[in-house]
Amino acid sequence: MAKSADAYAEAGTVAEQAFGGMRTVHSFSLQSRFFKRYDELIKKAEKTNIKAGWSIAIGTATFYLIIYCFFAISFWYGATLVKRDVDGMDSGRVLTIILSMMSASFALMSVPATIGAFGTGEQQHIKFTKR
Repeated sequence: MAKSADAYAEAGTVAEQAFGGMRTVHSFSLQSRFFKRYDELIKKAEKTNIKAGWSIAIGTATFYLIIYCFFAISFWYGATLVKRDVDGMDSGRVLTIILSMMSASFALMSVPATIGAFGTGEQQHIKFTKR
């Protein structure tokens, strides 16, 4: 994403130069030159965004594949335990266990984002005074 932002910033600089020196650009017929440079930079940003989009799509698809496989295996194994009547297991207990595990896994998934927020946050120095 940083590469894309840099390419957009460069393209914005080219556009700003063209608009800032509009009289000069027009008098020397430099419109096509500025347009080509701007177009090159926008295409560079587009390529970067497409790559980022693919990586996000693959990551999201993999995440959901793992989640749905977890559901399938959990329900299958839970049904097997109910069918065999292992330790008095019934469908209510199986569902409770599966939903508890889902809740815990979603809670654990939110931890990296929180840690990242702490890492990028500004430190505030608080002075405590005695009264």
